[in-house]
Order: sequence, then C-alpha cells, then structure tokens
Amino acid sequence: MQAELADRAHPANFARLRATFAPPDSGEGLWQAYTDAMTAAVTCRPDVLVALTELRAAGWTIE
Repeated sequence: MQAELADRAHPANFARLRATFAPPDSGEGLWQAYTDAMTAAVTCRPDVLVALTELRAAGWTIE
C-alpha cells in the first residue's frame, strides 16, 4: 500500500488503511488530515504567484 500512496494518494487508500490498521479516525478523517498536511507543506515562490495571477488575468485556467 505504501507504493500506491507514493504513486497517487486517493481517498479509497485511506479507507483501506483504516480497515487494515483500525485507527480511531474514519477513512474520510485520515484523507482530510493527509490533504491538510500536504497543502501545508507546499510553498510557492512569490514570482510564481505573480505569473499565475497574470496567466489567470489573460484567461488561462488549470483543469
């Protein structure tokens, strides 16, 4: 399962973790904690934020 999480984490992986290891949190709670931690770990340089703002103003989107 570790390789699956390294390749691409998905909410279903956290439901399986809960079923396997029985932590007190729900699968959804584990997923939320994971996504919160990943979001907090990401930083973006100021020049990149400026460039993204300019691209959005020009009509670019990320899908």
